[in-house]
Amino acid sequence: MKDRLKELRKKLGLTQKKFAEKLGISRNNIASYETGKSNPGSSIIQLICRVYNVNETWLRTGEGEMFTAADSNLIDNLVKKYDLDQLEAAIVTEYINLGTESRKIFRAYLDGVVQRMKMITENPETGDGQSSAPPGDSDKQ
Repeated sequence: MKDRLKELRKKLGLTQKKFAEKLGISRNNIASYETGKSNPGSSIIQLICRVYNVNETWLRTGEGEMFTAADSNLIDNLVKKYDLDQLEAAIVTEYINLGTESRKIFRAYLDGVVQRMKMITENPETGDGQSSAPPGDSDKQ
């Protein structure tokens, strides 16, 4: 289990401290679990699974997928409430199943796309807020 705990934490992009804080336990406990000096009890295992959406069978045995699928009732409710099509539902599901660090990276990517779209809107000729004149030709106009 020690290797799976470390693998999970790394997959989530968290330090031992951040991983432990979200669980409400000490960093030393996580370090102890990851080195095999002690094993987490059932209540800690269940807490990890609940907080980080982890498949308990995978955490205990290594069998199956690391993460559980997003709660299907939640997704079903979102599909109905917002009239989502199959692609939109898949996008929401995949986003929910991303780890914290992966969501941050994805969000940064989307922020970049939004900024690029703003530049295109502000200057449709080039999309970058720059003159459309070829380099060195600006003084010839």
